[in-house]
Amino acid sequence: TMYTRALDLGGLLRCAVIRSEIPRGFTTRFAPAPTGHLHLGHVVNAVWVWGLARAYDGQVILRLEDHDRGRCRPEYEQSI
Repeated sequence: TMYTRALDLGGLLRCAVIRSEIPRGFTTRFAPAPTGHLHLGHVVNAVWVWGLARAYDGQVILRLEDHDRGRCRPEYEQSI
């Protein structure tokens, strides 16, 4: 089944197509890496993930990705 969800973020993202059936009540994540302060790309991703979860009665968890230990900083983690 193909689902089409339109999302308008001031013209940044007009439409996304998901090519699989999404189960209701699924869990997804927002997983920024604490290698800098949050920026517009993080916001777009967080809004997309939250909107998808909301549309399918799912939930979003915050998971900090620390795969780049050389650039991760405690102050960036605190700001998230």
